[in-house]
Amino acid sequence: MDSISGIKLKFKIPLDIFIAVLVVLPAAILNLSATPYQRGFYCDDHSVRYPYKPDTISSTVLVVVGGLVPIISIIIWERILFVKYQSHGSSCQTKYLYDTVSISPTLKLNGYFVALYKYVGGFMFGGFINQSLTDSSKFIIGRLRPHFLSACAIEYAKYCPQGYNTFMYIENINCTGDGNLSEHKLRDARLSFPSGHASFAFYAFIFLVIYLHFKMDWYSLLRSILQTISFTLAWLTALSRVSDYKHHAGDVIGGGLLGTAVALLTALYICGLMDVYKRSCIIENRIISSVVAPPRPQDYGTIEIESRSTAVNVES
Repeated sequence: MDSISGIKLKFKIPLDIFIAVLVVLPAAILNLSATPYQRGFYCDDHSVRYPYKPDTISSTVLVVVGGLVPIISIIIWERILFVKYQSHGSSCQTKYLYDTVSISPTLKLNGYFVALYKYVGGFMFGGFINQSLTDSSKFIIGRLRPHFLSACAIEYAKYCPQGYNTFMYIENINCTGDGNLSEHKLRDARLSFPSGHASFAFYAFIFLVIYLHFKMDWYSLLRSILQTISFTLAWLTALSRVSDYKHHAGDVIGGGLLGTAVALLTALYICGLMDVYKRSCIIENRIISSVVAPPRPQDYGTIEIESRSTAVNVES
């Protein structure tokens, strides 16, 4: 990459940071000050009367594991590819590019760090997009969690005097809480759809699945094992949200689909893994053309002379 690309990168970095702040801003505002849609419930709705349970997988564990596993994997694998690229020489035909970028006459950025900025930075940016979409959906829908009535601790007889089997819609609910839950937890009881855990887990680990598919092409069995482990981690996280009575089944399905869609968008287009695929196709076509291409007309004379020479040598 030439100095023009370096100049572009020098202005691109602060612009990327500014856009990332704008993308994550809706999620921050919603969680700090917004009130979710005040959805009611039916007296005969058994889906919101489950007991309140602690998280099997806490938000902290999810963010640390779901964030660090893909980032560490990218750091390690990009280093391996960069060393391999250097050992073969930059003139070698390859679908992986690690050219040095000149930021200024005295400052050059190693191609390895350019790749880290592209993939790790892209992964983080996609995470911001996913979080804002997830939180916006939660506050707009305001679906009640399975443990809503347990967390809200209302006087049930006051709202549903005819009992649990009454088809009566209760909208104006005054949650008193059981004394052990904060206002944040009571508000959180209205944020069931989509599942944030499922959304982030599927985003992080499906991103890793796609990254490994395009980058780890020399050992397909190991790649398949790592991809299976990644998907399993996302799947088990989603299942835990249902068994903990934090979400309905539809919530984790919606969260999983959202996270998967953002992972595809981020990996293929924001991080440019689709370009890696296009370059690999070009290289493969060149190799195939060089192998199966018929002799050129100007080569026929050479072939005939060589065959005559061979015949003379045999006779002698």
